[in-house]
Amino acid sequence: MDLALDLLGQDRIENWNGKEKASRAFNAPPDPPWNWQEAEHHHLDEFFVFSENGKPKPSSEKEALSWWSEVEPVLVREWEEETAANQRWLECRNVMRNELACQRFKAHVLRKGGDFFEIPVAIWLGDMGGELIRTGAAKFRHAHGYSSFEIEGPVLMERLFLQKEKTEVSKSEAQVAPTINDVRFPYLAFMIVAARDAPFSSKGRTSKKTLERWIRDNWPDGLGEATETKITNMATFLRRPEDERGGIHPKGQDQ
Repeated sequence: MDLALDLLGQDRIENWNGKEKASRAFNAPPDPPWNWQEAEHHHLDEFFVFSENGKPKPSSEKEALSWWSEVEPVLVREWEEETAANQRWLECRNVMRNELACQRFKAHVLRKGGDFFEIPVAIWLGDMGGELIRTGAAKFRHAHGYSSFEIEGPVLMERLFLQKEKTEVSKSEAQVAPTINDVRFPYLAFMIVAARDAPFSSKGRTSKKTLERWIRDNWPDGLGEATETKITNMATFLRRPEDERGGIHPKGQDQ
């Protein structure tokens, strides 16, 4: 699962560098150490600095403030980089979970007996789904008929899990663009243009508002009045059925 997340991050997440999983989340930029409320420093005077060996030593206010003016920019930059990396990690986890929940990807548990058990969609939609992605290990009970049994083991994915998706995209792009008699079916002809030119997200769900705005801005004169009903219906049928469901989705434009 770790390798799968890294491959997915490289493919889907901007600025991915492979260090995301080791990142940590911090609520705010660092404060001067004399503001910390840690018991290990309660014996020090009001102001102190850290020496090169990492140990705190008492200092005057002037010396402490001078030291902090040099250290703070470095810590803030590190905090910004760490926070951004952690956000990329969380985004990648959400993308992976959404793809598994929509069954575009599949994951299995390798059980002690050596057999592979495909993880049900219900797991990815439940509270346990994020845990399986984060730890790469599974432990849950699975009901089958009148009995249930425990599933436990590492979570694995096919090494080429992204390849199928890319192959399908390539085949789709290779197909000749459909044509339609725009005299007999003017609305459908316009929707085919929209399917080709509208700003669909390449990373997940495209918001309905994005498509409605594009349809409204590009409405042909020959179709009469651009009513809200027409625009809303067209936007609905330009999206995928799973885009209408709730849950965790990778962010696309206007989301």
